[in-house]
Amino acid sequence: MGCKTQQNRPPNYLARQPFIVNPCFSRLILEKIGKPLIFLYLLLFGLLGAAHAQTTISPLRASLDGQSPEAIFHITNPATHPVKVHLEWRDLIALENGGYRPASAEERAYISAAPLLALSPASFTLASGEKQQVTIRLRDPERLARFDHELRSHLLVVSAPDKGLRQKIGGLPLDMAVAVSVPVMLKPELPASTAAIDRVWLERHQDGGLILKLALQRHGKASIITGFSAVLSKDFIAPEEIAIAHNIALYPEIEQRIVSLPLGTTALPGGEIELLLYDEGGTQPRLLARRIFYLAPPPGRAEPPRIIRVKAR
Repeated sequence: MGCKTQQNRPPNYLARQPFIVNPCFSRLILEKIGKPLIFLYLLLFGLLGAAHAQTTISPLRASLDGQSPEAIFHITNPATHPVKVHLEWRDLIALENGGYRPASAEERAYISAAPLLALSPASFTLASGEKQQVTIRLRDPERLARFDHELRSHLLVVSAPDKGLRQKIGGLPLDMAVAVSVPVMLKPELPASTAAIDRVWLERHQDGGLILKLALQRHGKASIITGFSAVLSKDFIAPEEIAIAHNIALYPEIEQRIVSLPLGTTALPGGEIELLLYDEGGTQPRLLARRIFYLAPPPGRAEPPRIIRVKAR
């Protein structure tokens, strides 16, 4: 599994970056539309551009400040039928495992960027293959300067067939809707944060497959968007990239992020694993940390191989 890559070479960060997914809007959309719905969420690591997606959005996030007070998103309809699109703001609190929960009233008052943002347009219809530009604008840069912490809201994109696409599942006709979201961050003048690899280990899933797990640590008050690759090296064998991940957000409300990646295999040969952690927040990835670990044989058949750190750079 995995594609061959040269050691120390940054992976292609333009390929298949996942959406940020918020699987907590079913009740919200049911109340708003008032019909039975199926919610098809775009899952992290692999479903970007799937055939059932009714809209795609790019970029995957936006960061505004007094110097850059505007952001442009492009929403495209890849489906063969027209879709109605509605945009609105939601305030979410990040969890260590990469999920989200709705913000409480107190949390919303502290972190919400929505009151400082103007959104246009908020609703529209897209024909098949059509693209719509959406503008996000900071209303008052001077007001942002008075904050001593980062603000964030998530732009929720809800799309549904324009003319009642019907599908029967278990005999019940259902209108189908898709909900995805992207974060929009407002950053007053704060020092840039950094991130480090705190812990690395392997676990074995109940089906026998190996899972690579990392604990990433954020240092600083601002959010940081990271990505990493894992390359396995062994004597006389070309290095192989065994895992890659993008768009891993460490927001101010969490100091640690746990990342789990199935490796698609039940065994790994002995050798060294090189982990490269990148800052993906800029136009080009920037190396944050490089760690090399030795992969030791497992003490028992049912247990995963052990990772022993041998170098840190």
